[in-house]
Amino acid sequence: MAAPASEPRARVHLPGTGYEPDMPPAVVVFAPSPLLTVTIEDRAGRPDIHVHAGGQGVWQARMISAFDVPVVLCAALGGEPGDVLAHLLPGEGVQLHAVRVQTRNGGYVHDRRAGDRESIAEAPGGPLDRHEQDELYELVLREGLRHGTVILAGPNSDEVIPVSLYRRLATDLDANGCRVAADLSGERLDAVLDGKPVVLKVSHEELIADGRADSDDPAAWWTP
Repeated sequence: MAAPASEPRARVHLPGTGYEPDMPPAVVVFAPSPLLTVTIEDRAGRPDIHVHAGGQGVWQARMISAFDVPVVLCAALGGEPGDVLAHLLPGEGVQLHAVRVQTRNGGYVHDRRAGDRESIAEAPGGPLDRHEQDELYELVLREGLRHGTVILAGPNSDEVIPVSLYRRLATDLDANGCRVAADLSGERLDAVLDGKPVVLKVSHEELIADGRADSDDPAAWWTP
């Protein structure tokens, strides 16, 4: 069941930085575990440090907003990385709705000053507890029913949320008339199929790795 319509304590809405209530219906992007990314590059012989929000769902939200389509980004944020991400994620056309959690968001530090990417440090996101999972589910379900279209993106770590949460979201959103799209693979792809998504994005490498295809030849994927 969805949460009551009253404003939840964990919802983050930063006015003036994204989608506003009087704008057209938005695409809801489920990005369970955004990453805090730090990249060091060379600029005229000096270190040039870049700090960004990253992760599959974050990149999808940016691409959608580039087509002037409003986006509601639903995510879990926690720890110091989550505090920083709360400022980085909202942008023109993107409204952030977040569940505050006890665990930290993941992130990485990469050094590209030599031309190649050198990993200095990488930290996966921590797992959400049951109450945090339920709160995130309710947030995505509520926003999906409000706007009508949801994209389910994968977490940056298999331990962040269970596969069952994807099955719950896909089936419950579909049962209530919401269009569901997914960019997933493996067990998560199996889970969302129960919800009859209208669009699936899967790479041919993932199809082969999951045993769904025997060849990378597109002609072999179709049966006359």
